[in-house]
Amino acid sequence: MQQTLIEPVRTATNGLEMRNVDGVRIGTAVIWFLEQLNAQGDG
Repeated sequence: MQQTLIEPVRTATNGLEMRNVDGVRIGTAVIWFLEQLNAQGDG
């Protein structure tokens, strides 16, 4: 019985962690993109 309750929670937690990683990646890509635009504007 205990195992049945734990499994969905673990799956949901893994999903959240994946989403956080994607968010960090997107944030990093946006920062990189903005820095590239600034560099081009300065040049």
